[in-house]
Amino acid sequence: MQANQSTLNTINGKMDDLISGMAAKSAEDMANEKRQQAKSQVTVDNSTNVAGNQHIEYHYHTYVQPVMKEVSAGGTFIDAETKTYDLTTPDGFASFGEKYKASEHFAFAIILCVFEHVELDDLHVLKASLMHEMPKITDDEGKEIGIKQDPYFSISSLVKFVSGKFYENDDGEKCVGLGDGRTGALKNLWEQFPSLRACISRWLLSVSDAFDFVTNFETYQISSAFANIIKLDFSSSERHIFFRLYSNEKNTWLLGSIAILLYRDKKFSNRIISIVRAWIHSKGQWLWKPAYYFHAYVGQLVSDDDVEDELCKTLACRIDKLLDFRIDIFSIDDLLYISRFLIHSERARTLVAKTFKKILGKRKRYEERELLTEFYLIFLREGYWKVSDGHQALPLVVCDNKNQLLDIQPLASAALQKYDTKRPLFNLLQAYLKELSDYSVDEKDVKRLKAFFVLWIENNTRHSYDITKMLKECKCRMANNILQAVKTKIGGRQ
Repeated sequence: MQANQSTLNTINGKMDDLISGMAAKSAEDMANEKRQQAKSQVTVDNSTNVAGNQHIEYHYHTYVQPVMKEVSAGGTFIDAETKTYDLTTPDGFASFGEKYKASEHFAFAIILCVFEHVELDDLHVLKASLMHEMPKITDDEGKEIGIKQDPYFSISSLVKFVSGKFYENDDGEKCVGLGDGRTGALKNLWEQFPSLRACISRWLLSVSDAFDFVTNFETYQISSAFANIIKLDFSSSERHIFFRLYSNEKNTWLLGSIAILLYRDKKFSNRIISIVRAWIHSKGQWLWKPAYYFHAYVGQLVSDDDVEDELCKTLACRIDKLLDFRIDIFSIDDLLYISRFLIHSERARTLVAKTFKKILGKRKRYEERELLTEFYLIFLREGYWKVSDGHQALPLVVCDNKNQLLDIQPLASAALQKYDTKRPLFNLLQAYLKELSDYSVDEKDVKRLKAFFVLWIENNTRHSYDITKMLKECKCRMANNILQAVKTKIGGRQ
């Protein structure tokens, strides 16, 4: 397919913005660029959405359940006469609901049934939005009865009222929740008051639209809240909740997190796998993203190879569209999305290496292969920026296993064919090796790094002099270790 000049300029412009001047930058320049990037980047602990050209961080612990510590009410006076309701029994919830319908007490109970823990600062907003969605009731004369609110009824009394507890999360924020009784209470709410199901679902969707979830705690809470509701009526949720979430790409992280949580429950693992497969094969532009997210972090799957192969084919097909300049199907921003998982997920690294080997094998034109190597540079640059003492392995260089190493080698070899890609690749590797020399590196990672360079040189004898020269000019401990490994393995032929 021939690209029109406007589309070609768009792609080239994006690529220039991402790797502009990399060939002219020394290893020191790249290290300085990384430090500046670290200063300017707003660090968040969760996956947020990708909107327009805004690049968002996706972290491996998005769906990890936060550690909660039960604490006291903090000395707040609680009236000994305050009645306590046991929401974990059908009769207890029914009695409570009938007496306190259309009240902030009932809204508070619903919130604690749906969310595992809620920060005190969020309670007012959640309560107000829920009471807006709750069905109105009327008196005997048909007049609407307003929602009953008492600004002088303390949080401590509300918590005691529904047999709740106070907690503290990892950030030291005080929260409230029902504890171990939450699952039973939610089941009772769902069964005893079926007419409220639609309004609770609408409310939860409105919460996900309105809130900016910028911490791991908040991300887990909204994801688990959806998962808790979906488990109660999977078929209905598939038609309504999932369908509603498909309407906006900003729900990428939410769909992926919900899928992971549902998969962890054996009752729903097969059903969510079917949904993830549908995402993979979706003709839409973005549903492959939560599928990729799910695959990256869910852990070992039943029929895992089938899912990975399907996702590999889908990614290869979409990257092909970018090579054909179909940026309406796949864009440079989508590549950046893929790259943001590589530092934390072996499964993502394996999938990407396999996918690019597949594409490179069938793309023979010089311009196409050059563009693929530039994509590789994007991945390495994004990975290098995230390398730290806690995450030392550079994705797609320090490979996790032999197959991954063999899959990425053709792309690494292709990057040597042109100065404009070889020079920035060398500079980036020098910057990485110098930084790595300042760390106490796990011997396993050192062996994997040596294996990459040894195989790289063996596969590219015409460029072996340039590679070893780059290592010698690096003048750092890690480069010297690699040089020694090269001499030992290849017999000092360089």
